[in-house]
Amino acid sequence: MNIIRGPLLYRRSNTDAIVWWESDSVVTYGHALEIQEPASDPVIYSAKTSTVQTPNGKASFHRVYLSSLEPDSLISARVVGPDFRASTPATFRTFGDLSEIQLGVVSSAEGFFAITYPGLAYILDKIGSVDGYLSCGGLVGLSDKPDYTDWANWHDAVSPFVSFAPMLVAKASTDISSLSDIACPTSFPDKRYFAVSLGAARVVVLDTTVGGRSSLDAAQKAWAINEFNSNTWKSAKFRIIMMSDPPRVTLWDQTRSYGGGTGTDRFLYRNLLPLIQQSGADFVMAGRCHSYQRGVMHSTYPNHEGMTTHYAAIGGSSPAHQIAAWQWSSSEPPGILLSSSAYHYAKLAIRPTGMVVSVYDLATSAVIDEFSVEPHTLY
Repeated sequence: MNIIRGPLLYRRSNTDAIVWWESDSVVTYGHALEIQEPASDPVIYSAKTSTVQTPNGKASFHRVYLSSLEPDSLISARVVGPDFRASTPATFRTFGDLSEIQLGVVSSAEGFFAITYPGLAYILDKIGSVDGYLSCGGLVGLSDKPDYTDWANWHDAVSPFVSFAPMLVAKASTDISSLSDIACPTSFPDKRYFAVSLGAARVVVLDTTVGGRSSLDAAQKAWAINEFNSNTWKSAKFRIIMMSDPPRVTLWDQTRSYGGGTGTDRFLYRNLLPLIQQSGADFVMAGRCHSYQRGVMHSTYPNHEGMTTHYAAIGGSSPAHQIAAWQWSSSEPPGILLSSSAYHYAKLAIRPTGMVVSVYDLATSAVIDEFSVEPHTLY
């Protein structure tokens, strides 16, 4: 057996990570990951393995979800198995409460992995050196039904960036390909809504897709309320909510298709917006929209009441929708303060002393928008 790609770090936070590799083996068992933490004995984790058809036969994708890691700890991971020599170790450091983290934000209808103009690799190169990426969208742009060749072409183009700066993705409604979960495991295994800690920030990823939104008035809502009442959420210095479909935008496309021409998804507006306002979140980020727009709403959370919750729809890696005279009113929350049709990307700096969101014009690198959040807890 030979390892074709990896092992690569596909996601990390303060206490968990996902490590992935591809082999030319058709064996779906026996592959494992050996983890070495400082001052600890090596630990073996069994791999979740899936086999796919390739042009020259078959290949297997293997992934391991690591939990309960120590924050701010250097981790060494190598692939071991009965039919091959152990791989070269991959090393990474988990984040800690005092970590200074730079994240690139690339979101759109086609999502993080979109192969669209002006090209994801070009955008990642413009973003520059970061510790990870956030995307409010998923694998849609790879193709409607991506095969192994589609995925391999994408992976080889962007792996020089993402293998060193893992990603966190809020999946989009059309992320239905089994290949996406196997080959690019950017979320918790078998979960579409979850929470992680990134340095001093707590990040909640909600499922606002067509398939997931029904749980926003049932299981997902109950889970979110429990998270928003947790000590982890309340004690975080910054609180972020991510989703794919936005509850409201004021700028869509020339067909005025979103929300039947109103710019408002009535179900999400009715079920999600009150939940956001009661959460105590500092920053809410959505995708799908092919433009940049930011608004604000006032929090109703006790000890956070009246404070500003920033709300942004970021969709700069897909063909931009032009600002037009018919754009909708921004009088309803979240009141939209700024819109831009330029191709764009964003950076999110999380530091113990403050969080800064900066949005840049892709062509000129000019700053489109920038705002900051001071650290505070909900106690």
